[in-house]
Amino acid sequence: MRHISLLILLSVLPFADVISDNEGRLIINADTHLGRINDLVFSTSNKLISVSDDKTIRIWDIDNYTSPRVLRPYAQSGFEGRIYAADVSPDGRFLAIAGYFSENEVRIIDLFNDKEVTTLYGHEDVINSVKFNSTGTLLASAGVDGNVLVWGIDNKDNINTKPVRVFSGHESTINDLAFFINSNKIISCSNDGSVRIWSLESRIDPVIMKLHIDKVNSLAVSKGTNYIMSGGSKGDLVLWDSTGTYVKRYRFRDDPITSLDFTVSGKLIVASQHLGILNSSNSNVEPFMSDDVSNVSSVICSKNLTAIAWESGNINIYDHEDQQSIFSVESSVVEIDKIGINEKGIVAFGNDGLEKAFDYNNLQYLWDKFDNGEYEVGMVEDNGYRLVKMDNYLLSTGFKGKVQNDIELDGSIYSYSVLDEDMIAVGSEHTLKLYSRNGVFVKELQGHNGAVKNMVYDASRNLLFAACGDYTIRAWDVDTGINSFSFFLSSDDEWISWDENGYYEASAGGEKYLGWQVDYANNKLSDFYRSSTFQSSHHKLTKRGIQDPLQANDSISADITSKLSAISSIDWIEPRMYETESATASVKIKASVKLQSEIEFLRIIINGRPLPTKRNSETYRMVENQIFIEETINLISPVNEIQIFVKSKDIRLVSEARVIKVTSDVELNRGDQNSLQIIDLNQKPDLYLLSIGISEFKKRKYNLNFADDDANSLSGVFTDSPKKVYNHVWSRKLINESATRANILSAFEWLTDSVKANDVACLFIASHGFNKDGEFFILPHDGNPNNLEETTVRWNELSSLLSVLPGKVIVFLDACHSGKLGSNFSRFTSSNTEAIRSISSEENGVVIMAASTGEEVALESDEWGHGAFSLALIEGLRDGKADIKEDGVIYLPELDFYVSERTIELTDGKQHPTTQKPSTISRLPIIANSPR
Repeated sequence: MRHISLLILLSVLPFADVISDNEGRLIINADTHLGRINDLVFSTSNKLISVSDDKTIRIWDIDNYTSPRVLRPYAQSGFEGRIYAADVSPDGRFLAIAGYFSENEVRIIDLFNDKEVTTLYGHEDVINSVKFNSTGTLLASAGVDGNVLVWGIDNKDNINTKPVRVFSGHESTINDLAFFINSNKIISCSNDGSVRIWSLESRIDPVIMKLHIDKVNSLAVSKGTNYIMSGGSKGDLVLWDSTGTYVKRYRFRDDPITSLDFTVSGKLIVASQHLGILNSSNSNVEPFMSDDVSNVSSVICSKNLTAIAWESGNINIYDHEDQQSIFSVESSVVEIDKIGINEKGIVAFGNDGLEKAFDYNNLQYLWDKFDNGEYEVGMVEDNGYRLVKMDNYLLSTGFKGKVQNDIELDGSIYSYSVLDEDMIAVGSEHTLKLYSRNGVFVKELQGHNGAVKNMVYDASRNLLFAACGDYTIRAWDVDTGINSFSFFLSSDDEWISWDENGYYEASAGGEKYLGWQVDYANNKLSDFYRSSTFQSSHHKLTKRGIQDPLQANDSISADITSKLSAISSIDWIEPRMYETESATASVKIKASVKLQSEIEFLRIIINGRPLPTKRNSETYRMVENQIFIEETINLISPVNEIQIFVKSKDIRLVSEARVIKVTSDVELNRGDQNSLQIIDLNQKPDLYLLSIGISEFKKRKYNLNFADDDANSLSGVFTDSPKKVYNHVWSRKLINESATRANILSAFEWLTDSVKANDVACLFIASHGFNKDGEFFILPHDGNPNNLEETTVRWNELSSLLSVLPGKVIVFLDACHSGKLGSNFSRFTSSNTEAIRSISSEENGVVIMAASTGEEVALESDEWGHGAFSLALIEGLRDGKADIKEDGVIYLPELDFYVSERTIELTDGKQHPTTQKPSTISRLPIIANSPR
């Protein structure tokens, strides 16, 4: 557990008045946690809940492998809002969370309705542990104030807001709690070195057990016998019986025990810097799994599963009998510990050294085109004085000057640099501050979250760049203090850069990593809006120019809040609960959209695919400023995730999801074209494949070498494949002279007329792509680049058609060709970023794998006999090289990984494919092959 004592007395209004001014805060929105995972808990329906220093709650569906459901409690900048503890009631309805909250409260969230229902006050400091009893009638909480508070839950809708029991006696911070199985006793452990058993049935003094060498960090109670295991800060484990009598001592390395839990069968899983399992046959704590597992932060067991979380944010779920992984989440972030800048404005960064680069002037990530030129790094010495770190909190500035950090407000010193002869910068665990050379405070630079790990000053632009613990690079104007630039890079090389007002530039998939959190009060969950919500007004950082940031008086909140008022909300009327079951093959949905401006576009989305566009906003009933949506939707899959997408002049908004699970005895409507769903391998879909490959054009100077071979080969991969994934493969090819504009449009009509709800449509395009006035065009055989509007295939037309196909849609795009490896046809191409972004957006819901990214070109070679991207596809699918798990089926993530790595290898890093998909599509099967 994490323990931070809140020593500052906060002046707050009474609870009823604690309401924020609803300003939006820009935050990173990764697919995984962005900080240490502090607690895990299994819930009903095979869900895992995790909470973190990043202030979010994530609910993972172990069965369906989809992106997590994310809840964002009220939080503020700095430490406030970090969640240290969580537990869920036995029926899966109530989630209790606690941590570093402004009023040291316990918050109870109704998971069925996604709202906080009760806030419990009584603690005087940070809370480290919360636990429900086995019947869900009691909740216990404890933390830094050394008290155990017990709260009563009378029924499903009544939680006592005053504790029914208060247990005092610990002389220091309480780190963990546990209930006995019969709920008549509570166990606590503390930094005072004791474990205590408190009786809920009498007023007798607690049983005090003291055998640990030092602090006691964690507890576990065996599932059936009420044996207690306690874990200490020196790696020692002590077993006690239900009366508190010592039984045995065990030893597990020398690291503090961070978490413990018993399996149903009685085995003990131990988390510390490493992971262990107690071997009952020889009484040793042995390594759990054969791999070297380090920096484990939390562990929880349920039935036959063990979930493990790491400080990095990774999660793994294992079958603890055979120690095989069945579910894993890998962090989607890139650690940045080093930073430098050169005279051209290229910012170099990396973990162990300078490895990657971003062009600050042109707002472009340079992939791995990093050059080893001259880069300035933070200076610690200049003109006769030197900065010297004396200890974690004290920095000597030379000439008898010093900077003394506040342990609570600043934390430890991480980095420091000389800016000029008059000023220095000090980066700490929580703050970034400027001081005079004599150590006199000048100003604080704000906007980051987490430690300032490294910094460099760019004197020519008067900007201080910093590598921050929130996985960002940020730059501040030293004179004004404005955070004029921030940059985030994901592990899959998607990126986004933005200024403090949310104006941004991004890669095709980078928008999803940034958004606005709007906080209301500590008894209400916060709203979150992706940066793409304001795409029309805020995706223009390049056009504005990053060195001309908005002034401080151009209020962030005024800008964003005014846009949010254009569409206030999308509110579900039916179903009200986040997750429900249906005993029929159809479901009625009802919702209202509150608006202040006209809605231009409205679409219902099911599992990432739009409902066919038979309706628009004018079809639905409108009362004053609200549109009421009412639809009956046929269900064709056991799990159905439904969302509503709306677009106005200024806003693109997606509603919260509603998940409908169909009971097993219902016959689903798999042939209904009005219902859309993911592929169910028990009900094989048909595949409709359209392959377009053009090497020979009427205008011969655009001729390619292998685009036609690419299309022919890829078509053969699917038509010759085993029929394990697909019931039947329907294929059409348009090669060279047959790939005219008219024939391509006719083939699109074939897809429209043929594809049904459970089918998959696959489109392969190998040709040239062009940009004009922000619009993307595909060049057919008879196309003329000098007359794009009338002779080519408009990308917008293609997107519109594919968006209304009732099945899943996959596009393989190899349409920015440069010809042979080393040839320069780049003058005929332009960036495909917006084309990729638009077709994979929420309203279109198309999976797209593109051969190249941004302004890169797609390469061909006589040696390969194909384009690099197409060769990687063919090898991965036909030869089974993408079958990473070797189970005979190639899934989308496997194909994505193989094609990306292989293309980069073939082109020596000159070409980087990208894959974009709706968040609800994850393990989409692409093809079956013979296992290698």
